[in-house]
Amino acid sequence: MRALPFVLLLSAGAAAQHSTFEASLSRFEAKIAGDKNNGYGLGFSIRKLESGVRAIGHGGSVAGYNAYLVFDPDSKIVVAMLRNYNRGATSLGAAAKEVLGELVVASKK
Repeated sequence: MRALPFVLLLSAGAAAQHSTFEASLSRFEAKIAGDKNNGYGLGFSIRKLESGVRAIGHGGSVAGYNAYLVFDPDSKIVVAMLRNYNRGATSLGAAAKEVLGELVVASKK
């Protein structure tokens, strides 16, 4: 994923990149009509989880492989999930967001 090096910079605490990303994201974020907790900007989905965690992510698949990357810029926690199977009931994006929410909540205890 091309987003991974960028996200790793954010998670490493690169303040200039973080503020630039936040400014760009808010400038280009498109809100989903009637839904204040979901949006899309710069190729990332933006969702506020039930736990209050802001999950910014992107996923993709090709020829039997799936990937999903999601992060919370405030806690600097990143979750990346990969698998070599593209069928089944498990949503990689939903699973990654669930793990992210649990990690962020646990990190605040």
